[in-house]
Amino acid sequence: MSLTRVLKDKNRQNLRNWFKDNFHNNFSLEEKSIKIESNKKTSAWLIGMSLDFLLRLHIQRMKPKKIKINPCSAEKALNTIAADHFSYYLSRDFNVRVVDYNTDYKSELPSMDKFLDQLKITRDAAEETFNKFVNNEENATDFLFRMSIFYAKAESVYRRGKLMEDFFEVKNSDIAELKSVFALCIQNKELLNQDSYYEVNPGFNNLPVVINGAEPDLIKDSTLIEIKTVSKLKIERHFLNQLLSYYILGLNENKQLEINKLGIYFARHDYLFTFDISRYYNLPEFIMLKNEFFQLINNPDLNITSNRKPNWLLNSRLV
Repeated sequence: MSLTRVLKDKNRQNLRNWFKDNFHNNFSLEEKSIKIESNKKTSAWLIGMSLDFLLRLHIQRMKPKKIKINPCSAEKALNTIAADHFSYYLSRDFNVRVVDYNTDYKSELPSMDKFLDQLKITRDAAEETFNKFVNNEENATDFLFRMSIFYAKAESVYRRGKLMEDFFEVKNSDIAELKSVFALCIQNKELLNQDSYYEVNPGFNNLPVVINGAEPDLIKDSTLIEIKTVSKLKIERHFLNQLLSYYILGLNENKQLEINKLGIYFARHDYLFTFDISRYYNLPEFIMLKNEFFQLINNPDLNITSNRKPNWLLNSRLV
């Protein structure tokens, strides 16, 4: 399972209780009005995953002073779908439709060979337009947004193990909304600027066996940031659990030396919220928390209670 699915797994309530006990969610956010409303005709998850991929391309196009680009789930997904097409295509009880992007003509793919041909044609076209955008040979076109949405769909197939019937189709309403959110994001200089160091889609080498994927959106300088396209401006409990899990997983790989803040960029509000890791605990305490986290991940029935007092609470008592 992916980290996100593990954290939401109904059988891991003990893990969620542990997060609540040790990491109180008592943040106060600035009041920010939503700038781009969600269109009810669009898929919220699809806009979010597509935006992640587009910002990955935009950061490369910016050519910041230092950058590290890691493989992303969408690229892994397309490789997996192509290699394991029997699972993704032949086991389906429906035909996948293919779209001629010049005419919007739709037809069904009657065979595995045609599916693989279409997959290659679409991916080759996508990579060509991605490269042109990254190298400043081409501005953001509708086709760039269309292919970013296609890559997001591929990532969804990879995560869920299901190939949707409209895999090759992209709605114009999704393109329109994605364009609006993207245009807003790239104007935010706090999030995106050439003077910062970026690591995009940092990965982990030492994951617990039960977690088959954990991929933060990006690290900017010393801040690990997740991009959210939610309409409600609120630090949801599962957002905080996700951010803290990334940091704890990074303790296995010395990423604590690189990260001292965690953050969420609320794309529809154009608002970057960050907080210091040290508001909770110092590094020695986090090392003990890491050990408990791995125990809970590996044993869903384990219950670990705690009377720890986070730094913000101790400091408030001193005032």
